Amino acid sequence: MGTVLDPVPCGSLRVPSGVLAVDCPQSGDGAPGITVAVPPGTYPVRAALVEVAHRRYGSHEEVVAVRLQICDVPVAVWEMALGPGQDTLGLRAGEAFGFGTDGAAGAFGDAGLWQDLRGRLERANRQGSPEADKLTASLAGVHLDGGSLGADLAVFYNGGDGVHPVWVGRSASGDVVCVDVPTAFDLNLDA
Repeated sequence: MGTVLDPVPCGSLRVPSGVLAVDCPQSGDGAPGITVAVPPGTYPVRAALVEVAHRRYGSHEEVVAVRLQICDVPVAVWEMALGPGQDTLGLRAGEAFGFGTDGAAGAFGDAGLWQDLRGRLERANRQGSPEADKLTASLAGVHLDGGSLGADLAVFYNGGDGVHPVWVGRSASGDVVCVDVPTAFDLNLDA
């Protein structure tokens, strides 16, 4: 069985343009696949955890979602974030839109600086890079301090390749409260 644990802080994210990007930091060439308008600012990133009791392997903690918390008011409604040209009316039961990855990773970043942040991440990941000190490990993945860009990149690992939905929680007045990405595909507790 699984036990829900308290969320764990995973750093903060600066979004100066007011447009949040959510996509795989290693795939694609252009603009991010999913964007969400948020007030410009700095926001905490949190990982949602469950403790999983596995019959064969014992207990371990699993990150099941990553959240960018915009404000601390209750979520009144959840909506699927959509990319250009997507419409939920075209989905069948069990289907979802989201960002694609073939690197089992996703990221939150500023949409206006998305390509610059991806470039800095690529350079920081090179062995012996002088920019490697801009990377900090978190429970969900890694955090890239964008320094003089005034924006950051929060990279998180997810359950694997494929399409990962992005959920936007809105307040009763319609304001964005949080942006969530599920990271675990299957918590098969009986395996």
